Amino acid sequence: MSLEDSVSFNLPPTKGEAMPPLNSDEIKNNHLLSETNEDNFGNASYDLSVGNMITVDGDTVSEYTIPPQGMIVAVSKEEFKMPDDIIGYTTIKNSLSSQGILALNIGLVDPTWQGPISSVLINFGRTAHKIKKGEKFLRMTFFKFNKPSKNSKDPFPVNSPEQYMLLKKIESKAYFEKTFLNLDSLKKEITKNVLFKTSQIIGGVIIIITILSFLFSAKDWLKITNVAAAFCSPSVITDVQNMKDKLQSLTVSDSIIQQKLCSIDSLQKIKVIHGQGKEQSFVK
Repeated sequence: MSLEDSVSFNLPPTKGEAMPPLNSDEIKNNHLLSETNEDNFGNASYDLSVGNMITVDGDTVSEYTIPPQGMIVAVSKEEFKMPDDIIGYTTIKNSLSSQGILALNIGLVDPTWQGPISSVLINFGRTAHKIKKGEKFLRMTFFKFNKPSKNSKDPFPVNSPEQYMLLKKIESKAYFEKTFLNLDSLKKEITKNVLFKTSQIIGGVIIIITILSFLFSAKDWLKITNVAAAFCSPSVITDVQNMKDKLQSLTVSDSIIQQKLCSIDSLQKIKVIHGQGKEQSFVK
């Protein structure tokens, strides 16, 4: 290899060219992690293992069974010591995600970060999942970058494992529910809102039906109630049907009354005519 080749080989990537991840030797030589296990190194990655775990009640445990929709905060056993020109990228282990375990608040480990990191693990599976101390849960890759002329952030303070654990306990107890999205509370709230809105709708329909009963004839009203019944709850349909039956009986009664009135009118006419005839015969 010529001198020119050796020099060009060590040049940093040009603008627009992707930075390759650090390999396992580079991760070790840069002393990015402490408390590591040799078996956790990949060719260009490192798998973080679970140190302690924190429940939503703020308790520290070394083993936990995550129920469906349950959560646990997993804190890494390893501690980071990131320089100002290397950044870390975190992903969930495929072996966990394939079993329905999702990791929240993962992403970048910033330059100058010192201390452990953590992730909220949520069980989206249909069965409970046991996780214990020492188990691999996150995969790290590291990238070296050219430092800018001016740093936009001050270096992070050192986070001892004890300080970090205390902070996560406070956060867990203050903000987390026992299940993801707190489905029980959501169901109760949704049921309450649905019942309230349904009662409003039913009340409104009954008022509208009452008003319409004064505006339309019996036959038109029967058509309207048939249409309204198609959009109402069973109880409202029953009420509408009862009113419909009453209207039908009123219609029948009205028909009978009309017939009787016609008969009475006819009899009156006959009497008048008969009276006129008698008067005429008397005059003669």
